[in-house]
Amino acid sequence: MVFLYVLFGLLGAGALVFTIQNPDPISLTFLSWHTPPLPQALLLLLAAFVGVVCAGVSGFAQQAQLKRKVRRLETRLAVLSRELDAPALRADPPGASR
Repeated sequence: MVFLYVLFGLLGAGALVFTIQNPDPISLTFLSWHTPPLPQALLLLLAAFVGVVCAGVSGFAQQAQLKRKVRRLETRLAVLSRELDAPALRADPPGASR
């Protein structure tokens, strides 16, 4: 856990240095869409934020899929356990007497 704190601290320090060194406004163009001039660091942080949101949505979808699979497997386990615990209704082999 300490490793993550150190890693995020270093990334934050790097982002701070980048922000201080790149205050110049730039304008982005994508197809026919144009942004007003914004600081380069703000655009980079916005792109990082969009990436974090996309990763979060992807992680949420995977977690939901895994929960559904666990639920399905738990149901299957309950059915198999009931079958194992139920008294077996076996037919006597032909020729066997009681």
